[in-house]
Amino acid sequence: MPMYCSGPMCSYDTMSGAMYSISPSRSFAAELIHLFASAVYYLPAADAVARIALVTSPAVVARLATSVSVTRWLAEVGFPAVEPLPVDQPVTSHGCAVTFWRYLPQDGPKPEPAELGRLLRQLHQLQSPPVPLPAYQPLASVRRAIEASRAISEDDRVWLRDRCGQLLDAYGQLSFPLPAGMIHGDAYRGNVLRDGNRAVLADWDAVSTGHREIDLIPTLLGVRFGPPNANSRSGCDHSAQATTSSGHLSEDGCTSTVPWRGHVGRPAR
Repeated sequence: MPMYCSGPMCSYDTMSGAMYSISPSRSFAAELIHLFASAVYYLPAADAVARIALVTSPAVVARLATSVSVTRWLAEVGFPAVEPLPVDQPVTSHGCAVTFWRYLPQDGPKPEPAELGRLLRQLHQLQSPPVPLPAYQPLASVRRAIEASRAISEDDRVWLRDRCGQLLDAYGQLSFPLPAGMIHGDAYRGNVLRDGNRAVLADWDAVSTGHREIDLIPTLLGVRFGPPNANSRSGCDHSAQATTSSGHLSEDGCTSTVPWRGHVGRPAR
């Protein structure tokens, strides 16, 4: 079995234990597609994808279960999203949680930001799903990374904690004219895939209830300095009519001074 990485998320025992749920023979091959927050493998025998995440707390399994339930519901209502396999999941094995998805060959050009914008507009117009959603927690993954990192000094850890606190205080002062509702939570161009001639939205691990404007920010932050380029603006325009706003995000002001003007206050180190 070709497996091209090491570590608990990529071990043979993890994959073989999880694969038993869809292939009791345990005979399988796995090809690494992506390794970042999760390990993503293509399973040729099942024509499926396995996504593997470390279980650092019970919340991880709950979050993955929510992503599976929500995407099943999205398939029922006809929203263009990746589809989980019809098996009981997530599967826990050797300290990891695994979910299985229909494989989508990525042929042709990458989806454009405008396609992401159209998907988000459609998503934000849906009714609430029949699945309890967690509340969106800004900077949650960043704060977990700060506490878990072994690559930073304690002084840097203290500074980063303080900086997170400042940003959360600033976030609490923002005005969001749109009502809260279901958001993807990690809506950037890399999570848009091709499914034949259509674009679909993938990676629903962060699906939650929050301000809809949150889903626009990753596209705007694709350009770190200065206004977004034409493609990024196009993606935003398809979700909302983009105008400049001061200190708040809104559907008629999805471009904001918040992501464009960089940090305010203490300089980054």
